[in-house]
Amino acid sequence: MDYRIMASDDKTFVDVKRDVITVFKLVSSEGDKVLIESDTFRRPTPLERIMDLSPRDVHLKNGLLYVLATGGLGQGVTVYDIRTPGQVKKVAHYAAPDERFEKISLLEDGRLLVIGNSLHIILSPEVR
Repeated sequence: MDYRIMASDDKTFVDVKRDVITVFKLVSSEGDKVLIESDTFRRPTPLERIMDLSPRDVHLKNGLLYVLATGGLGQGVTVYDIRTPGQVKKVAHYAAPDERFEKISLLEDGRLLVIGNSLHIILSPEVR
């Protein structure tokens, strides 16, 4: 089943459908009217298509997009840097082949809590 997962942070909105990431930026808002425009998108690499991953949970904070994905040949959390307009850059991937990830949560100190068969606490990547 294909479905969308969305996240937002201030003036940035992200739509993740299957394996395509689309980034939108807020242009203006007045009353109950909002104007957003597509900033960029990222299609999967051939290897990512073979992995057949589907997003389960998405979070966006400080220009970093965290995508928890599961699928036929693997699962994990991938971190993308979307701070540069027009560019979605993959900066980290965390995998646990024998784990069944269910949910992610961003902690206040910048670490990432990954919930599955057990709890994982992961340091967020430092992006320069």
